[in-house]
Amino acid sequence: MRFDLDSGCGEGTCYIASDDMGAMRETLGPEYDASDLLPASFFGDRRIWKLVPKKPWEGRIANLRTNWWSGFGLTNELFSITPYDIPQAWARSLRKITFDGLCVALRHLPDPSQYGLAIFGRQGMASADVRFTIEDSTDITNTETTQFTIEFNIEFEATPQSEQSLNVLN
Repeated sequence: MRFDLDSGCGEGTCYIASDDMGAMRETLGPEYDASDLLPASFFGDRRIWKLVPKKPWEGRIANLRTNWWSGFGLTNELFSITPYDIPQAWARSLRKITFDGLCVALRHLPDPSQYGLAIFGRQGMASADVRFTIEDSTDITNTETTQFTIEFNIEFEATPQSEQSLNVLN
């Protein structure tokens, strides 16, 4: 993904959005075509995870959303450019000088109050990351899907009534 470190370095990148709606929108990725309806089951097997640091965060986060980085040639293109060679080079360089993560703009959301974190750590840590605890893990509800539809003007295919009740139970 955009800010992944080299796979051979033994470290990986965990991507976190600042809020539930931002996380849901980012899951669509660049393949989303605004002229298409999303399958009704798109969020059916997905969950929202809330990570909480186990102690006050002591890591160094490079906030790439500030103008200070423009002195090094950074522009907003870093958050949307493809392929990912340049963003990954930034991630590797900042990790090399002891940053533990990056605060970045979310590619698919123009609202500057929503942001993402790319946290570096041992590759494959996933939910076993000793720095965080999972405070909550919940299914995405029909209410959140409705809010998502309203907030992002993205529509879902119609769902038969029998499937609607199954989506809540997934």
